[in-house]
Amino acid sequence: MRMRLKLSGEKASLVAKALMPDNIEGMRTVLEENSASISFETSKLSSAIAVADDLILNAKVAFEMLALASESEEKSRKKFSQK
Repeated sequence: MRMRLKLSGEKASLVAKALMPDNIEGMRTVLEENSASISFETSKLSSAIAVADDLILNAKVAFEMLALASESEEKSRKKFSQK
């Protein structure tokens, strides 16, 4: 069974890079400018679902952390520009 998860958006490649250390054997990540594809193959559907679930959850957390970091950076810029 082959599966592919495609991430898109301005920070997709950065998120995919953050997930790469968790790649299992045979997993492949292709980075593009505003997207990334993570492909993998398993012999069982249950394994494919588990890997996909982990990837999606970890990608969600990474995107949320990047959004928080951007928000914090923007607040800092505004704070210093008002002085």
